[in-house]
Amino acid sequence: MHDKQDIAGLILLIKKGDQDAFKTFFTLFYGDIYRFLFKYLSNNSDAEDICQETFIKFWQQRQNIDNSSYPRAYLYKIAKNLAFNCSTRKPPSVSYDNDLKIVSLAGKDPQLEYDNKNLAEECRKIINDLPERCRMTFILSRYEGLDYSEIAETMDVSLQTVKNQMSKAINYLKEKLLTKN
Repeated sequence: MHDKQDIAGLILLIKKGDQDAFKTFFTLFYGDIYRFLFKYLSNNSDAEDICQETFIKFWQQRQNIDNSSYPRAYLYKIAKNLAFNCSTRKPPSVSYDNDLKIVSLAGKDPQLEYDNKNLAEECRKIINDLPERCRMTFILSRYEGLDYSEIAETMDVSLQTVKNQMSKAINYLKEKLLTKN
């Protein structure tokens, strides 16, 4: 997590056209935005392209950044919109390289590792089956670590909508995972 005061200071400098501040901002958030895009698009090349495009748009729209809002959420909003435009041209598919970190706590037990790998694959399939808004909300919350208010701002929805979408996603995951066993 980045210090909000440091980020606010960077944003003020970026709004004034300070390219060094923008480079620092880019360095701080590139990895987060790329990871989100890769998880959402499941394509390294598209994720890289859209990540670059996200930061270009952020720079071009720097005068529109509201100092009282979350600049990280604004950045995710740009990325989300660009990813959505890209994903409407391609079928959605979630493919997480780090799923085993989330699911697997296995040591050296091959059976446990096999079971966890199968569970991770099953989770990927279930997440792919979620409705678009629900899937986006889930990814932003559980994989990107955004809080509900940041997600609401990113997705241009109310806080209650985010809560409802998360509840829907979690219940769907539970239902599908329980019916598999």
